[in-house]
Parts: sequence; structure tokens; C-alpha cells
Amino acid sequence: MQQTDFKFFRRLTALGIWVLTAFSLTPYIPLSVTAIDLPSHFVLQYAVAAVIGFCLALLFKMSRINFALLGLAFILNIATLSPYIDRGAPVDTAGLKTFKLMQVNTLYLNRRTQLLEDQIRQENPDIITVVEANDDFAALFKTLSDLYPHQDVHPRKDARGLAVLSKFPLQDVAVTVYAEPVTPAHTFAVTMHGKTIRFVSMHPYTPVRNLDKRDAHMAAIAKAYAAPQETPLVIAGDFNATPWSPAMKQFMRKTDLQNARQGRGILPTWPRWLPSAFLRIPIDHVLVSDHLRVLDYKLGADTGADHLPTIAVIALP
Repeated sequence: MQQTDFKFFRRLTALGIWVLTAFSLTPYIPLSVTAIDLPSHFVLQYAVAAVIGFCLALLFKMSRINFALLGLAFILNIATLSPYIDRGAPVDTAGLKTFKLMQVNTLYLNRRTQLLEDQIRQENPDIITVVEANDDFAALFKTLSDLYPHQDVHPRKDARGLAVLSKFPLQDVAVTVYAEPVTPAHTFAVTMHGKTIRFVSMHPYTPVRNLDKRDAHMAAIAKAYAAPQETPLVIAGDFNATPWSPAMKQFMRKTDLQNARQGRGILPTWPRWLPSAFLRIPIDHVLVSDHLRVLDYKLGADTGADHLPTIAVIALP
């Protein structure tokens, strides 16, 4: 490498280290604006980048300040990720009453219904919440009425379609508008093993062009279901927000819900078509109140959509 090339790449690496450190701070800034929200979602990628940056800093014999910044960036990102790292702790399920919930974004442009049908029959969940349901998936759900006799399906030609399928009777089921009329949420209750659980299936806007609409939708639902809740509560869906984004942190504080992936892995869900999980981000969630206990949480297989489904096994109180 020529001397001029060496200096150029050394300066480029130094600039990258400063940018990486600045972006690593964004999850800690309680302000939901585009300049903070968008970079706050890539904590896993920043942790990997800090390791790569350390190797480059050694190669280019960089100053101590650069190593200090890399160390700071790595610590910030690992601290953010630590609650979600898979601990592999065994769970004693003896005597517990449980139900299995599948949460899925089917993508309104998707027509590959067989992939989801195969997965439903394999996993056999008790309740399925669906966002971006279209007419093709609505037709599929009708064929599953022997397994899921209780359904409420509202297909649309855009990303606002909703559906819920249940082995148990649905109570108080409604498509409820929060904040503004084009982002409805599905609300319902189910009584299982003598216990009534309330559910909300939500799908706010993407923050790329509609950050204010996404945050308003999340804030309205958080206000409606603010802690403490007497009835056990599950909120599931494609939030278009990672657990460490400012808006999601505020949502979790107000509702006092637990993310089902805590202690079970980062489990990135989007975009599914990227070749490695290290390139994806977790924006699909199952959140539960402290009445409930998450026994298992995992990703489903490809359904032809841009998201991977999530599957939770939850113990009743």
C-alpha cells in the first residue's frame, strides 16, 4: 500500500470510529426524532463494527483516543444488547397452563400462502395474530376453520389488513383506531383454562417517512394500556421499532410490559431476505404483562414476506 493510500484509509477509519461512537449513543438519547431514531435500530451491527474497527485501528497504528472510542462504542452496544442475549436457562413447565401465540406479518403483496399454512400446521399455535393480511391469506384462513373456528379477518390491499385466528372463542373483538384513522389495531380477549387474557395486535407506520405517525400510534396505545393492568395483557405485532429505539423504550416504560425475547436471543426479524441475521433488526415483538410468564420464544420460518414470524409459548397466571 502506498503512503498516500495508507493515510487516506487511516483517516477514513478515524472518521468511521467517530461516527460509530456517535451512532452508538443514540439508544440512550430519550428523543424520538429521525436523526436519532433511524440510527438507534442498528445496535447489533454497531457492536460487530466496533470489533472490526479495533482490528483496523491495530493495522493502522492509530492513536489511543480511537481505541478509547471503540471501547466506549462496544460497551454501549453490548450493554444495550445484554438483556436480550440468549441465556439458555432451562424452564420448568410442570403444572403450568400454557398457550402458543404466533405473530406474523404476511406482507400485503405476498401471494405464497402455502408457506404460512405449512408452518401453522407444523407449529399448531393456539392464537395467530396477522398484520398486512390480504385477500389471498383471507382465503387461506377460511380453509383453516376446522383448526381455528374463531376468526376475525379484515383483508386489505395495503399494509393495514388485520386478522386473528383462535382455537378459543374471541371476546370483545374490534378493529380499533388509535391516534389517526389509517393505522387500526386489532383488540380482543380470550378465555383459556379459566383465565381471561386481553390482546392487542398492532402495526404502526414505518419511521422512514412517517415517524410522527408511528410515534403517535404507539403513544396512544401506550396511554390506553398504561400500567398497572388488572387483566393479563399481550401486545404483539410489527412495531417498526427495535427494543432499544427511543419510542419503543418509552412504550415499554408506560405499559410496563416485558419483551418476550428478553434472555432468549436478539432474534432479528427484518428484512428476512438479507443473507445473515447479523444484518437484520428485531422489529416484530410479543410483549406481555407481569401476570404472564414467557417460557419460549423463537423465530418462525420464511412465509414469503419480508418479515419472519415470531412464536411465543406463554404460561398463564
